[in-house]
Amino acid sequence: MSSGKLVFGILLVGIGAILLAGNQGWLPQGAWFWLVHFWPILLVVFGVILLASVLRNFVIGLLSAVLVIGAFVFGGWWITHHVRKGKPVPVETIAALGAHPPGTIILRGRMICGSLAVEAYPAGKGDIRLSPQGFNGDKVNAYHWSWARVGSSEIGVLSWPTKESGVRFWFGSLDIGLPVRAPVRLDESSFFSSSKIDYTALRPDPCDVQAIGSRVILIVAGVRPPRIHVHGFLSSVEIRLPANCPARVEYSSPLTAHSFPDDFVEHLSARVQGRAAFWTANGTGTAVPIVVDGPLMNVHIVREPARGSEVKGGESHGKHGVA
Repeated sequence: MSSGKLVFGILLVGIGAILLAGNQGWLPQGAWFWLVHFWPILLVVFGVILLASVLRNFVIGLLSAVLVIGAFVFGGWWITHHVRKGKPVPVETIAALGAHPPGTIILRGRMICGSLAVEAYPAGKGDIRLSPQGFNGDKVNAYHWSWARVGSSEIGVLSWPTKESGVRFWFGSLDIGLPVRAPVRLDESSFFSSSKIDYTALRPDPCDVQAIGSRVILIVAGVRPPRIHVHGFLSSVEIRLPANCPARVEYSSPLTAHSFPDDFVEHLSARVQGRAAFWTANGTGTAVPIVVDGPLMNVHIVREPARGSEVKGGESHGKHGVA
């Protein structure tokens, strides 16, 4: 085997390990910024591979392999060290909703190699508050707040990035704090990013997330979204439901892995023998319909312990498998 193929194989293993770590949420928050910032190192690595392949010298190939491995190890340590030293970004108020808030707040955006966090911000007193940290600077990755009237109701739209910014995706992190009990609809595209949407103190409308190589966490509480739809490829989807919340989960790809609590019941398909059509769980209140589309997705449902419960760990370890 040539030394060039050896170095190239190590490079693929390293890149695959980084993507897997990001998919599973093992990378520290903000790590994607540094990975994108230092992407020219890949050119150096490919140059080393070409040299090792052309010279066909085993010693040079071995040194090249050691160099590539050392670069991944040092890069992992350096990124982790500097991300943890990062300074918090100040909170900025972008909109005062006033005495007549919109009937629905739509969050619409595209993010790559970044992170999104949405939750209620009780101290906001009717304001939408953001903590943006753009990889290319906040001016480039601008967000936009606008109002629109649909029929007799008003809709507020928070979008990122704006068309005026000249980029199609947001490179960075964006923390959004909404007023308590604000009606919110999520329409997001996430590429090699992480998203955590906490509906605990909000009023969710339908949730639609496109996830490519990403990790998505949705926390559902008292007021439940009428529909959760996650579609994409090679992503991890974790949905945290209250202890007594009924739900229905279905996914289209046979390459979908799942982990459900013990109270979920499998319903087999009448058309394809042995294949699950959907899963349901009983409870009180309105059931949450969850649809996951796309191959190589990992669906994880977690039951949050009831308030005052002595359950430890906060997760149910139940049924696992691949449809």
